[in-house]
Amino acid sequence: MLPNRPQLLQPEDIDNESVGSSFIRHIVVPLDGSTLSETAVVPATELARATGAELVFTEVVKLPVYGMDMGGVGYGSVHYAEELDTRLMEENAGRYLQTFAKGAESAGLKARAVWFVLAIQSLQIVSEASAAEGSIIAMATHGAAVSNAG
Repeated sequence: MLPNRPQLLQPEDIDNESVGSSFIRHIVVPLDGSTLSETAVVPATELARATGAELVFTEVVKLPVYGMDMGGVGYGSVHYAEELDTRLMEENAGRYLQTFAKGAESAGLKARAVWFVLAIQSLQIVSEASAAEGSIIAMATHGAAVSNAG
């Protein structure tokens, strides 16, 4: 059994019984819509295939924020988008994640899509991984920050 702290797993670790198929049961794959974040999908899928683990594709829906004297709102105030905008963003996140989940399922793997609204991304990722024993996180970093870089 691994210690209760983050571990960096390499592909060769899959054969090690202490971290291989007997340990890895859920692979949380956080996505943010960027090409960089999606680079984690292929290695996560290969790991799921090797271990029989379930893939859990996640995203935190980032709501648009309005403020700074827009529409009579005072300087420095922050208001989230209307409910319709929120619902549309949730639906888009669901469709986005379902494309990955369905792709994995069509390859014979167990997969599901989970999205959250108004969550702190890092805490939500850890929370999702902590919800089930034998979970690991497969991710790329800083995708949203560099996806539009020239």
